[in-house]
Amino acid sequence: MNTKAILSKMKSIKYGKRDVVFSTTLAAMIGLGLVLIAFCVVFSAPIARALAPGFSPDMTRRAQVLISIMLPMVFTLGISTFCSAVLAAMSVPVAMEFAQIISRLGVLAVILFAGDGTSLEWISMFLVLFSAVGMAIELEIIRRYTPIRFTMKIDFHDTEFVTIAKQAAGLLSAVLLAELSMAYMRRLATLQG
Repeated sequence: MNTKAILSKMKSIKYGKRDVVFSTTLAAMIGLGLVLIAFCVVFSAPIARALAPGFSPDMTRRAQVLISIMLPMVFTLGISTFCSAVLAAMSVPVAMEFAQIISRLGVLAVILFAGDGTSLEWISMFLVLFSAVGMAIELEIIRRYTPIRFTMKIDFHDTEFVTIAKQAAGLLSAVLLAELSMAYMRRLATLQG
């Protein structure tokens, strides 16, 4: 059973249990997201060297800065995607990937207002800011238009949550292996010989 099917089942889950599954999943995503952000900020130098092995030292430093700036966007878009799936499961008509749409429209507005001279770092910061705005809007839509509520009752042993967590762990493992293999391939491609 995939995550979308599990979220679709949320309609049939008993009211209190649905809140616990939603809250536990959201809390786990927040916790893991913050750990990932901290890890990547601390290790941004080796990550930048692994992802872009042919860069000059100046470009590697710029890549480190951009990694640190953009990581919160992974967090906000991850939470937003979860919110989009919950809204779809609850038959609330909101576009999937709503926060991505908001983040891109916000950056377009900034570029139109500020002009072409906006640096990549500033554009990255605005992408993160507007993705957070989109995420906040989706969380508010969930609060207003669904019976789901965040509660402090969190149960990491709940069977529905365990199923979601196992599928997420499998997906995360596949993504990490794909990124590691691509980093290795980029390193091989930059070897002189």
